[in-house]
Amino acid sequence: MHDRSTKLGMFLAELERTASYDSAGSVHAVTVRIPTTDFSQIEGFVSYSGMARNKVIVHLIQVGIEQVLKGLGPEIKKPLFEQTVDALRGLYTGEEGNFSKTLEASSKGEI
Repeated sequence: MHDRSTKLGMFLAELERTASYDSAGSVHAVTVRIPTTDFSQIEGFVSYSGMARNKVIVHLIQVGIEQVLKGLGPEIKKPLFEQTVDALRGLYTGEEGNFSKTLEASSKGEI
């Protein structure tokens, strides 16, 4: 049994097919280039688990973020958190990727 309070525990539970989690909230499409060996590992997770590739990649990103944050000291976490809040604020108020407009369009079924 894994600690399902962590992103890693949640991902392991899904891989082992002992739990299923749905994500909530808005999403953003991004394009990335993944090295071949990492991509083949992702495809292995996808094939084994039956999860969608997107879901596997999101899990891996969340686990990575969680682990990196655990490894950082407070002198880095504080300014990093401030930058994260600034980025989120920009999504709500900025013209590009305006979060409020995206939510409104989503609720109308436009996206």
